[in-house]
Amino acid sequence: MAESITTADESARVVVARRDGQTAPTIDAGKALVALSRWIDDGNTGRDPEAITWGRIAKLAEETGEVIAAFIGATGQNPRKGITHSTMHVVDELLDVAVTALGAVEHIVGHDGSARPRLDSKICTVAIRAGVDLAAAPGVDAAPGVSAESAEQVVCAHPNYSSGPAGPHCIGCGAAIEAHGGDYKAGWALHIVRVALGIEVTP
Repeated sequence: MAESITTADESARVVVARRDGQTAPTIDAGKALVALSRWIDDGNTGRDPEAITWGRIAKLAEETGEVIAAFIGATGQNPRKGITHSTMHVVDELLDVAVTALGAVEHIVGHDGSARPRLDSKICTVAIRAGVDLAAAPGVDAAPGVSAESAEQVVCAHPNYSSGPAGPHCIGCGAAIEAHGGDYKAGWALHIVRVALGIEVTP
């Protein structure tokens, strides 16, 4: 019976603390996500495949509604009820939306375990295109900030990666791309982030 969760390391493995004071086995969050998504699908066997997918996507609307309800409760917008939720309730509901979305991704891609690496890739790509100061992010070595203009130039110069005879490589500069979390697209996104920060020199 889990009470709290803390990050164990950077590979998305978590340690679950139990109410009895004992520590449960370390859990791989990526594998847990796949297992959870499969469990949902297994509970809907016999339904039309398209209907199952619609259900997985529509679930996001329900979870989003719960975020709104929690925020209304946290801000006391209902005079009759007053304050019924905390800010952390809102955070928890937002995370439910994220888990629901990632689970739907796993369902769509066939439970190949790529939802979380795809999320990493999306975050990095959006950040680089937005021109945010990635050098100020925790865990990133000091480097000059990245302007929106230079970020856009990097994305244009390194638009994607390709798998060829020589292995996965950036189609812009030819640099080898290593998989991140088993996903080469995520590896490509990290490649352009490092190029934009000036901590990776392209060939």
